[in-house]
Amino acid sequence: EKQALNEAVKIVEAAKKETDGDYELEIYLHDYLAETITYYNPSVDVPDPSDPPRHLTAVGGLLDKYANCQGYTDSFYLLASIAGFKVGRMCVTDFNGEGHMTNTISLDDEWYIDGVYVDEYETVEDIEKALFDKCVNSVFSEPQMDIATSEVDFSGAKIFAVEYLPGQFD
Repeated sequence: EKQALNEAVKIVEAAKKETDGDYELEIYLHDYLAETITYYNPSVDVPDPSDPPRHLTAVGGLLDKYANCQGYTDSFYLLASIAGFKVGRMCVTDFNGEGHMTNTISLDDEWYIDGVYVDEYETVEDIEKALFDKCVNSVFSEPQMDIATSEVDFSGAKIFAVEYLPGQFD
């Protein structure tokens, strides 16, 4: 645990040198974890809760570079806390009814949800435009619930969100 704490301090110190402001710092920490940790969840059963497998903790995320959603959440919580953010943990349920852990973070007195582990889901890079267009109203959205558009008016908006794509890519 001391090694993970020392690693977290190094990461935050480097992040603070390379960023300007809370939003950039939060994004740096998020991206650092998303780029360095591999999602790993061999079993949700924990035989001994007093000695959890490392992938369920910040030790697994920061040192072993393997974690499930709880390990990602604990890693982000540790980094963001050291960076001076108000940060929390939250249990959520995905579209399949499975439980996950994610973080909440306060930026400029507004609370946001930041689920670093969701960056591990498949992306749509390098697919043909025709396939992408076909997927917009079937894979990437729920036609009964969502309005899918390629044009969004962000004028005056304050946006910070992370959500995985519903459908076959989740």
